[in-house]
Amino acid sequence: MSDELDESLGRMLAPAAPPPQVAARIRAGIAQDLKPVKPLLAPAARALVAASSGLVVAIAVAWAAGMRPLSPMPEARITTEPLLFAAAVFGLWLAMRLAVPGAPAPRRIAALYLLVPVAFAVAVLAALGTHGDAGPIRCLLLGLAVAAIPWAIAIVLLARGYATAPVLAGAIAGMSAGLFGLMALHLTCPMESAPHILLFHASVVVIASALGAAMALLL
Repeated sequence: MSDELDESLGRMLAPAAPPPQVAARIRAGIAQDLKPVKPLLAPAARALVAASSGLVVAIAVAWAAGMRPLSPMPEARITTEPLLFAAAVFGLWLAMRLAVPGAPAPRRIAALYLLVPVAFAVAVLAALGTHGDAGPIRCLLLGLAVAAIPWAIAIVLLARGYATAPVLAGAIAGMSAGLFGLMALHLTCPMESAPHILLFHASVVVIASALGAAMALLL
């Protein structure tokens, strides 16, 4: 008896199915709004797109701002540039992998990447010591200007995916873009002072990373 009562109540409370004509119109409306999904490029491909386009734009902005390579170029800076570029590409790959649900890069490796500015600071202090003039803040502004468009490119490509750890992914993407500004300053600024390089060169990377983390919260 109770089973029959339950079935009767279920039929009474169940929503009535729409008439066939209404259902057909609903299906037609949904089908009209559907659009084919555009598959994303692989994380490595997106990283290369961001790195190559970011490098071209960074060079153009630096040149337009009047930044010219040092002559003669210190050997230490020539050696450092490929390392900074490799770090930028690797960081972009990490960020794009973090935007692939179910297949992100290991978070421990991603978190360790955020120590890149620390490693750079240690190398600068080991080579130059702690003495010297802080110099003009102009380098910081120029570095941020060079990094701005690579930063935007990295954030847009990151937003095309779905980051399960958005703050971490945004921080890494921003830091990678900031490395382009650091590279430009490293090639054009004649100052060999650790306080200047740490305050007004490396700060470009830190600021870009912080802005990337903040922007990721809004995506």
